[in-house]
Amino acid sequence: MIFFLWLGSRPLFVPDEGRYAEIAREMFTSGNYITPYLNEIKYFEKPILFYWLGAAAIKIGGLNLWALRSVNAVLGLMGCLLTYIVTRQLYDRLTGLLAALILGTSALFFVMTHMISLDLPVTVFISASLYFFLLGIQSCTRYYFWGAAACAALAVLTKGLIGIVFPLMIIGVWISLTKQWKLLKQCYIPSSLFIFFIIAAPWHYIVNLYHPEFFHFYFIEQQFMRYTTNQIGHQEPAWFFIPYFIVGCFPWCFFMPQALFSAVKEVMGPHRSGYPTELFFLLWIILIFAFFSFSQSKLIPYILPVFPPLAILIAKYLRDRYAPHLIIIISICTGLFFALSLTLLAKHDHRSILPLAVTLKTMMQPQDDVIAYNQYYQDLPFYLERRVSILNWRNELTFGMQHQDTSAWMINEPTFWQRFHSHQRVFVVMSISEYNVLRHNHPEERLFILDKTKSNLLVSNKIN
Repeated sequence: MIFFLWLGSRPLFVPDEGRYAEIAREMFTSGNYITPYLNEIKYFEKPILFYWLGAAAIKIGGLNLWALRSVNAVLGLMGCLLTYIVTRQLYDRLTGLLAALILGTSALFFVMTHMISLDLPVTVFISASLYFFLLGIQSCTRYYFWGAAACAALAVLTKGLIGIVFPLMIIGVWISLTKQWKLLKQCYIPSSLFIFFIIAAPWHYIVNLYHPEFFHFYFIEQQFMRYTTNQIGHQEPAWFFIPYFIVGCFPWCFFMPQALFSAVKEVMGPHRSGYPTELFFLLWIILIFAFFSFSQSKLIPYILPVFPPLAILIAKYLRDRYAPHLIIIISICTGLFFALSLTLLAKHDHRSILPLAVTLKTMMQPQDDVIAYNQYYQDLPFYLERRVSILNWRNELTFGMQHQDTSAWMINEPTFWQRFHSHQRVFVVMSISEYNVLRHNHPEERLFILDKTKSNLLVSNKIN
C-alpha cells in the first residue's frame, strides 16, 4: 500500500522521469513498439522492455503519472515478494518476512519504486534470475533454471548486457570458489540458453533490421564505451558509491556492518554447509559493487542490485537478536516517512516545467510553435503531449539526428529569429538567466513574459 501512496501527486523529476515517460507516451501514441523515440527522434541508449511496460500502463490507466509510476511500484512489490519467498525457502518464514520488509524500506530501493526509471526493473529481474538459480540448485528442478534464464533475458531487454553479465559473473565465481563444478550438469544449460535467446534476441534483431546503425551505437558505444571511457559523462571517483551505499540502506545501515561480518564468519567458519548460500549473497554484493566502482560512468541508482542480497543478510542477522514486531513497526514508519518526504521534497524542486506547461496548454493552438531555448526540458513534451522545437541543443539526441531529418524542430539561431518574427505565434520556454542574456543582447526585441517560476520563463512573440 505504501508503495502506491501519492504516486501521482508530484511532478516529474528531471531529466530521467521526463525522458522515460515521454518515450512511453510517444510509443503509445504512435503505435510503433519497435523503435523508441524521444521528441520524435530515435533513441537507442536503452532497450525496449520498460517502454513497453510504460505504454501498457498508459493503455490501462490513462496518460497520467500515477499509471506510469505504478510500473515500478508493482515491480518493487514483486521484488519484495520474491525476496520473501526465496528467503523463506532458504532459511525460514520469519527471515523471509524481515528480508522483504528491509528491502522495501531501504531508502534507495523505496525511492526507486516511486520513480519512472530503469534501475528498479533491472534490479528485480537480475535478482529474480539469481533467486531462481538458488532454488534450482536446491531442488534440481529444471523450471527454476528456465525461470532464471527468462528473467536474465528480461533484464537484458530492460538495461542491456548487465542483465546476463551479472548472473553469469556471480554464479561463475561462486561455483569456482566452492569447486562445485558438478552443478553445471544440473543447470539444463542448452534449454536455458534457448529460452534466454528466444526472449532477448528478437527485438534486437528486428530493430537492427530496420535501423542498421543500431548495433554499433547500442552495443559498442552505450554498453562497452560507456563502461570503459569517460566520453558519455557521469565520471566519478572509485569511492563514489560508498556513501550512497550506506545512505541508500538507511535505516538498516546501522545493522549492515554486523550483518556482513556475521555472514563472513559463517562462510569462513568450520561448520559451513554444502551450499554456502551466504557466500553467494556476499559475492552478489561485492562483484556488482566492484563492477560499477571501476566503471567510467557512475550514477547513484546503478548499485541498486546489491540491495536484495544485503536485505537478506541483514534479516538473517536481526532475526534472532531483535523482536520481529519491532522491526515490522520500524519498516512501516520508515515507509510512510519516505513516501511523505518524496511528496514534500518535490515542492522544493524548481526544475519542473509543469507550472509553465499548464499555462501553455490553456493558451496554445495546434499550429503554434513551442521552442525550448538553448536546452531541452525533458518533461515539457510529456506535459504538452506534443513534440517541441529545440534551439541549440543536441546531447543525447545527437545520434538520432544523424540518422533522420530533424531540421523542422531541431533549429539554430537564424531559424529561431525567422520564426519569432513571423506571423505565427511562438512560445519560448527558457531559463531566467538565458532570458537576461537574450534581453541584454537584443534590447530591441519585444518579448512578452506570460508566466514564470523561480527558474524558468514562458515568453511569446505576441501578447494574445
